[in-house]
This record gives sequence, C-alpha cells and structure tokens, in this order.
Amino acid sequence: MEQSLPVSKWVKAIKRPVDVPVRFADCDGIIHTREGDVSYGTGDAICTGVKGEQWPIARNCFLESYTPVGQITAGEDGLYRKASVEVEAGCLNEATVIKNTQGVSFAGKAGDWVVRTDKGDMWVVGKEIFEMSYDYEVL
Repeated sequence: MEQSLPVSKWVKAIKRPVDVPVRFADCDGIIHTREGDVSYGTGDAICTGVKGEQWPIARNCFLESYTPVGQITAGEDGLYRKASVEVEAGCLNEATVIKNTQGVSFAGKAGDWVVRTDKGDMWVVGKEIFEMSYDYEVL
C-alpha cells in the first residue's frame, strides 16, 4: 500500500559516486539519526556520510548495492561506493514520518527529501545532504 506523502515535487535522481567509510557491526545496536532511531544487527553495515551522519544498512542489502574501494574485500571495514541507481525523490513540503519496506520509520522536515527505489524502498535524506549527494532533474 503506497503512503500518501506531502511532496511538492518529484524528481529523477542518481546518487553521486561518493566514497563512504563503512564498518560492520560486531553486535546489535541502535543509531540515533536525525530521522529517528534505527536499529541494526550484528554484521550490518554502519555507513558514515558527507556530514558525519551515520546510518545502518542490513548486510545483505548493503553488499548488493555497494562496492569496495581500494584493496579491501566485500564485507571488510573500509571505503565503499554505492552503485549508481536511478531513484525518485520528493521534496517534503511539511514534516512527516514514513515507513520503509522493512518497517523502519524515518521522520522528515519540510525541505527534506523522500527517496524511493523502483522496489518500493524509501528513506528520508536531509535537504543539505541531498543537495551534496544527488544529481537530479525535475519530472
């Protein structure tokens, strides 16, 4: 069931090829993000973004969409780059909470962006981070 979202415009977007430091969790835990608390399990990837923000990604999902940079082997701590995949992104015109396909909730403010894949996965990206990390064109 699709969520009704308070979005002022939708764009086609592609994540820029930004290398991000990643460590793999050695135990279960919770990361406090600006979009809300997100839990992770042992072995999940903990990524650090362009503004020092952190977010977890389930290990299997991470290894499907990120590639190691340099001399590391997939699954080792180090730098990774997300594969360029076209997504839709909508600029929020009011604060809202979305829930992704794994049931994780993300809170967004007016001006933040909701990013969604063709598989229906969604998350919130802060305005400044979206502008630094994505190339896009208005639909």
